[in-house]
Amino acid sequence: MSTPNLNGLDVEAILNDLHGSKVKASISLSCEDRIDVKLGDPLKGCDAEAKVNTLAEAVEWLRDKVLMHYPRSEFSRKYPAFDRAHVNTGVRWSEMDLVDLGHMLTREVPIKEIASYLCRSQAEVQDKIAELSRACKDDRWRHHHRERRLAVVGR
Repeated sequence: MSTPNLNGLDVEAILNDLHGSKVKASISLSCEDRIDVKLGDPLKGCDAEAKVNTLAEAVEWLRDKVLMHYPRSEFSRKYPAFDRAHVNTGVRWSEMDLVDLGHMLTREVPIKEIASYLCRSQAEVQDKIAELSRACKDDRWRHHHRERRLAVVGR
């Protein structure tokens, strides 16, 4: 018996391909009426984890995280991200988008791959990086000057 397509996903095929690619992942029901999803080995540390509401979201989340964390895996070659190119361009950045952006930047993933994964244009990704960089610099500037004011007042 085949698992039905959920939100256009062939759940059974994706889960079988994940297993065949030797990707470690888990999906479990929690007592809070949510579904816990983890990518990686819990004993060695998970690469990513989340709570979602549906099985379709869990499978889609796993697919997307494998594409990000294991871009050269057998699974990623079978499920390229290019079919969703630019679908999020112009859409508000979610907290998860920003977390994913940070993870990819720390892994030194090229902008082109980041844009592909986030389904945004390269220009939009570069703009967001510049915006975050300016915000960090502004925060450091405010903190530095606040510390100087406190030091002067404390004399």
